[in-house]
Amino acid sequence: MFQNQRQYSRCPIDTPLSEAVLVLGRQKIQAELLEISIGSFAILVPRPLPFMTHPLARLQIGELDYIVRLTRQEPRHGGFLIALEQVEEILPNETWIPASPIARWMTRAAWVAAIVIVAAALDHLSGANVSTMVADVVGLRS
Repeated sequence: MFQNQRQYSRCPIDTPLSEAVLVLGRQKIQAELLEISIGSFAILVPRPLPFMTHPLARLQIGELDYIVRLTRQEPRHGGFLIALEQVEEILPNETWIPASPIARWMTRAAWVAAIVIVAAALDHLSGANVSTMVADVVGLRS
């Protein structure tokens, strides 16, 4: 198996943008995002993370979600430094839930229009069948 040996430079994060949440199973841990690179993150948490048999977790940064692998933790001033390797980025499914209010309104309007069209077609088809059956039963049609 070939591993990518390229090293990416890390970019430090400004304080207003540094809020993050690390989700381990059902446990949410508030964290401070220290650095980010193309495939990894460095966060600072207040206490050491428990030993886990499955090293995958979810990192939430604002509205972005990442599946990450815990690679290292070490004590630092103010908490514990946790090194995370990005496994996958979780993208919001905007095909079902559009992001903007106008897009959500237009999606609802399209669904309503589709339901009305299908209901009208069913009514028209069932009405035609009912009138044909009534004519056959009454004997008006020869």
